[in-house]
Amino acid sequence: MPPKPPGSRTERRVARTKAAIEDAFVQLVLERGYDRVAVEDIADRADLARATFYAHYPNKEAVLFSVSNRLVEDLMERISYRDGPWNAVRH
Repeated sequence: MPPKPPGSRTERRVARTKAAIEDAFVQLVLERGYDRVAVEDIADRADLARATFYAHYPNKEAVLFSVSNRLVEDLMERISYRDGPWNAVRH
């Protein structure tokens, strides 16, 4: 099967589902703490089935890494606008 074109309906749906999972994860961690959040809690908060969660992430640690990577990328993008990323990090 050929790859879907960028911005296809499938890609947009996947992006929305992942965003819902990550948003639910962040909310729950802020409310309860990481250790007290289960995959079932995340799926319930995101209003989707656990099977859908597992179709996108193997476990809650993968969601944590995804959210962390997104935050680091955002930080690096913000830093890069000031005299280059390494100059800003050193200060």
